[in-house]
Amino acid sequence: MATPAPEEKAGRVDSGISLVVDMDGTLLKGDSTWEMLVQTLLKQPLTILQMLRWMLRGRAEFKARLAQSNSQAVLPPVDPDVLAYIRQAKAAGQQIILATGAHETIASRVSKQLGLFDRTFASDNRNNLTGTRKLSVLKGELGDKPFIYIGNSSADLPVWEQAHQAILVRTPPRVKRRLLRKKDAEQVSELVPPVSRLRVWVNALRIHQWVKGFLVFLPIFLSHRFTDFSLWMQGFLAFAAIGSAASAHYLLNDMADLDGDRQHPTKRQRALASSELSIPNAVLGMALLLGLAFVCCIPLGPMASLLVGGYFVLSSIYTLYLKTKLGIDVVLLSVFHTGRIVLGGVAMDIEISKWTLIFSIFFFTTIALTKRISELVRHIEGQPGRSRRGYFKADLEILGAHAAGSGLVASLTVVLYISSTEAALLYRRPEWLWFICFLQMYWTFRLLILSRRGHLSEDPTLFAWKDRATWTCWFAVLLIGWLAK
Repeated sequence: MATPAPEEKAGRVDSGISLVVDMDGTLLKGDSTWEMLVQTLLKQPLTILQMLRWMLRGRAEFKARLAQSNSQAVLPPVDPDVLAYIRQAKAAGQQIILATGAHETIASRVSKQLGLFDRTFASDNRNNLTGTRKLSVLKGELGDKPFIYIGNSSADLPVWEQAHQAILVRTPPRVKRRLLRKKDAEQVSELVPPVSRLRVWVNALRIHQWVKGFLVFLPIFLSHRFTDFSLWMQGFLAFAAIGSAASAHYLLNDMADLDGDRQHPTKRQRALASSELSIPNAVLGMALLLGLAFVCCIPLGPMASLLVGGYFVLSSIYTLYLKTKLGIDVVLLSVFHTGRIVLGGVAMDIEISKWTLIFSIFFFTTIALTKRISELVRHIEGQPGRSRRGYFKADLEILGAHAAGSGLVASLTVVLYISSTEAALLYRRPEWLWFICFLQMYWTFRLLILSRRGHLSEDPTLFAWKDRATWTCWFAVLLIGWLAK
């Protein structure tokens, strides 16, 4: 079934036929009930017992209680194509009806905000208005008069089957096939096609963030065991484990940050914030990713599982409670990066030296601080008050000083290492390592300047991945290491 052209989408408007519009997943890109449920559990986990009591009283009662406790929640974004079609129908004189399984308090918010609906039918404290119950209410209102129905899911099949015309919005192919078995193709049209699942999942899992996982391979380079194939295999398992756990964490983070992300100029494009990915699919994806992470850890031993599990738990606590706490967020970001190196060492049974740990802690503290500086400069400067992270504009000076200090301590660690007995045993010409110190000071200084000027993206790791100067420094470090060897 081909997608209609813009001027033909969902057929011509007929002023004599009522237009009935579903809300969750149709007019709104996401499901308001699922979003309120997850937001409540993440912000107030102890309410789960209360929610179980609501569920025992029925779905209608559950939706009512949930809606009443989240009356000011930020709702999913409105689909512009659906909204344009409704306005076209309204201009043509059609009766516009909003019929939704969401609770009436949420439906009335949407109806009042848009000002396009002549009637609104929604779930109340006793009735859950979905499927055949929705059809019954519509038949009671319209009688035998024909109507057009815009929906999105299998729950809409009973209404679509009785509608004069069925209009589909991001409807899964399997649901579309079921509908076409019971309804003529001429009576079915697609207003908004399903989005590409691959693109949505790549966006949601933030595959580009897996670049941080390459830190697990650092012990191979530091121990000069490049030719040991078994180490590389263990490293790839550790890389997959920490990457999967990180992606699971990003899904949790995006569920917790829905409201804030939707008000952010760039984060609103994330899969969950834009409602391209549903909450149930995100929860399922998170469970599968965590399962994959622990499967990858099985050959690496229990300590690797403990580190990966600890990373997910600590990063989740960070997301839900600690990332707005002054200073704690910076320390934890440094711990997360350093932990990847430790995981690599554990997975490959390579001892991580004290020099590596000291350097990593201070170097990644610098990275974390420049991230905060970048956020303040790009999004907070010029506005009163403080950022979502708990920092004021006036904190830029101390953040910059602390970042510079941490960078210098990292450089000092390199200097001390060059003069150590460990370096003398591992390198024949350790004096070449002085150039690494100079490169690290140059890179840190440049990062600080760019972040303070607002030329740095919010994530310095991703900036480094795309930055030519950074790649030049890395190749120079490898060359220097080879010369020192």
